[in-house]
Amino acid sequence: MGRHCTLMLLSLSQVAIVLSIVFSVILYRLAVAGAIYSLVSDITLGPSVGDIVVAVTGAGLQLVAIIIMNKLYEFVAFRLTNWGEEGRGGKEEGGGEVEGILNRRCQ
Repeated sequence: MGRHCTLMLLSLSQVAIVLSIVFSVILYRLAVAGAIYSLVSDITLGPSVGDIVVAVTGAGLQLVAIIIMNKLYEFVAFRLTNWGEEGRGGKEEGGGEVEGILNRRCQ
């Protein structure tokens, strides 16, 4: 039951991070699009330039978020691998020190 709870907490936190980034990018694009369209509404090519600016900056923001999430997931995977190795190597009951703390809080 303890390992299941730990994995579920990690999975839910990762899903929450991804959803928060997706929603923040959507809100960013809406805010920037509104600001640009209000500034360039009188210019003939204004709306098309606004579309390009919003698309490029939104894509750049998503790229940065993906790179940050990739580094975070690498760190989490490394830590989980080390916890599993510590549990098999030193303790007969299994589980590392941090995993034991998480398991006690989940029960």
